[in-house]
Amino acid sequence: MRLPAAAAHLARVIHMTGPGSLARTVDEGRLELRSTGPEDEAVLGRLKALAREERTIAEDARSLAEGRKWPLNLAGQPYGWVRLRGDTARGALPRVLRIFDREVFELEGFSREKHEDDEVVSLVLATLDARHAVREALAALSPRDTVPGAK
Repeated sequence: MRLPAAAAHLARVIHMTGPGSLARTVDEGRLELRSTGPEDEAVLGRLKALAREERTIAEDARSLAEGRKWPLNLAGQPYGWVRLRGDTARGALPRVLRIFDREVFELEGFSREKHEDDEVVSLVLATLDARHAVREALAALSPRDTVPGAK
């Protein structure tokens, strides 16, 4: 049986917001980004806030997929985030911003496609909105990363 494109998009939402997401991995203590002061705490605070939003989105996405009997793991294994392990939150910020840039790019692509499934589109847009918000908040904490090529 061929699955609709919405099933693949929903699987990516589940993957991006599931236990292996960067924010949830940090929030749940499976990836330690060190804190040496208030700048690190500001970064960690934004990631932990995103993790709370992700739990809600992930629960809704999993419930929708299960209700439709769509596979939950089409997107593969969660990332290990090994390159970030042991860094300070502020030191990891440029990589974190690139991760969110990549996810925003992918989600924007999904959102531009023509869809017949409003429930999946809603979850894609909720994930995209959360990524946009955290990306903007984190970029504000890292002025050197807000303008490409700035010195």
